Amino acid sequence: MGNRLKNNLSLKLLALFLALALWGYVRYTQTSWAHQINSQEIVQVPLSVENVGQDLVVLEVPKVVSLNVRGRPEVLDKIKAEDFAAYLDLRGKGEGPYNLSAEVKVPKDVKLEEVPKVQVLLDVVRSKEFDIKVRTINSLPDGKMLAGLDVKPKAVTVTGPKSYMDEIKSVEVTANLSNAEYTMITKSLAVPLNKESLPIEKLICSPKFITVEVKVLTQSVALTLPVKPVITGEPPAGYEVKEVIVYPTVVTMTFKTKPDNNYEFVDTKAIDISGKRSTFSMDTGLILPPGGTVLENKTVLVKVVLKKIKK
Repeated sequence: MGNRLKNNLSLKLLALFLALALWGYVRYTQTSWAHQINSQEIVQVPLSVENVGQDLVVLEVPKVVSLNVRGRPEVLDKIKAEDFAAYLDLRGKGEGPYNLSAEVKVPKDVKLEEVPKVQVLLDVVRSKEFDIKVRTINSLPDGKMLAGLDVKPKAVTVTGPKSYMDEIKSVEVTANLSNAEYTMITKSLAVPLNKESLPIEKLICSPKFITVEVKVLTQSVALTLPVKPVITGEPPAGYEVKEVIVYPTVVTMTFKTKPDNNYEFVDTKAIDISGKRSTFSMDTGLILPPGGTVLENKTVLVKVVLKKIKK
């Protein structure tokens, strides 16, 4: 029997060596491959939508989806989000919420572990006409009065998702009065507002900008006061002032705001009677209170009657 074992010993040893080598190779490579394909990574990929029906709009859909992918480490180390594609096919979908499987494209040698599910909401697009309202902010400068507001056009067409359109309370433009020294024409953005007076997004106004005319008048206070002639100097000896006549006897002034003082009369400029021996008349100006303006009768006629004193 010993002789039988010794027969072809070298061949038997070679076969044993080859068997051990093959076993080692298979064990090593299989273990390495198993390790490599078990590598996983989460990739954030932009999500797009396609084939949205006419008169429909997508209200709620995530901007990205998370993809759980598997591949060899050297492959996963090189991939980028741009190498993937993810989209929702909304062909044939009507108004309402959906839970859809995303269509995903992955690079070569990368396996997608699970197709992601995506919640999406579709709404119907509607249009409606609304009258424009003007919201004023701040106050007019002192002495100015708001005479009226005019808008062109007076209405706009608002378009958007039906659920958002139902929230509209008003469509407004804003007019800032703080710099309106005179009648002002400006362009203002039309904004749809809800019942809390907050802007509603996802709505489009046509036209987008509205012309607003802020009509401004000068706010004035009219004050009518008697005219008081102011006489200075003395006539020569033997003469006296018998009478002073003024025409008109009263004058009307306007003020941008109500005067601070309670004025009782308006003085003329001084009329000097020094050396005068006979009655005379002259036009003279007025000393107006601060802020006062006279549109007419900026001067008055003053007649000074002088008389010789009888001895």
